[in-house]
Amino acid sequence: MRPDRWDVVIDKLHEETGMDKAFIKDVMKFYWKKVRLAITETKHYCIQLQGFGKMTMIKDRAVTIKNRYENLLKDYPTDTIGMFKRKQRIEETVKNLERAIKSYDDDTLKFIKVMEKRYGKYTPNLEKQKKYTGRY
Repeated sequence: MRPDRWDVVIDKLHEETGMDKAFIKDVMKFYWKKVRLAITETKHYCIQLQGFGKMTMIKDRAVTIKNRYENLLKDYPTDTIGMFKRKQRIEETVKNLERAIKSYDDDTLKFIKVMEKRYGKYTPNLEKQKKYTGRY
């Protein structure tokens, strides 16, 4: 994962700050590596990036990816060391996704309980409520 127009950003920062291009490039590589690792190896459903905002996991996509990985692991061969290590990485990803999905569900239930305590009733979508349509 690299930002678009890598060299243009480095040149612009060099002109504005007067810092060495090699230093700016090293900082950007370090930063993007940390962002990539935070996104791919997260154990939580939400990541706060200073200056960018909050990235939240989409639960349906996470469940789909988890199911795809679990199906892949059923018949995954471990003939070579590389394939065995890849299988271990996929298993670790599945565990992280399970933790993130569980954390998401726990926080959703906590939010619903707070809303029920505060307002007495929790209705996520007004469309799901029974409406008077003029017919009985």
